[in-house]
Amino acid sequence: MPFNATDRTLGQKSIWQVYRKLCWEAELFNEVPDYITTSIEYQSSLYAHDSKIYCSINCASTSLSLVDWLFHTLSECEESKNIALKSFTDSNLSNDKDFLFDLRKKYPVINLSHQICNANKHYYLRKNSIDENVRVMVGDIIELNEDGSQNIRPAINVSQTSNSVVQYNCPINEFILDLVNFWGVTLDSLKIPDKNIFFSG
Repeated sequence: MPFNATDRTLGQKSIWQVYRKLCWEAELFNEVPDYITTSIEYQSSLYAHDSKIYCSINCASTSLSLVDWLFHTLSECEESKNIALKSFTDSNLSNDKDFLFDLRKKYPVINLSHQICNANKHYYLRKNSIDENVRVMVGDIIELNEDGSQNIRPAINVSQTSNSVVQYNCPINEFILDLVNFWGVTLDSLKIPDKNIFFSG
């Protein structure tokens, strides 16, 4: 039976659904070929040169959405909120913007997600919107084949420093895996209910 989903993203009702979306996007990232070959005419947009970038943006966006979903889920689940008060000792659980700000300070994967999403939604970022501690590098590795064609492999790396000390640095595939692991462990540790509805086993 249809229901009004205007206030929820196409009817998602549980944070576990949003987490499952992140897992789905991570799997899609892995399905996208690591490189394209210039001599082949691809029919699928999965083979677009920028496909890995598209998937990476989606994963970062869902990760950021999970922060908001977590804030509101905790307000509805007393047991999970009590655990969160002990786990997130330096985090403000009374205000969603402060909660995001605190998680960004504490966890590089959340801060990187925020910066990637912020950069994605604008043509360019004004100087005061750029986190000087975050760096995202994008380029291509080009391999020459014997037939003269080229394999073009996108290379993406994300990093964060603090006081010139590297806190986090890895290629984008590891970052996405870290997002999936971070959120899976976090939701499990907070005993967020109803996981069994969306994940079997």
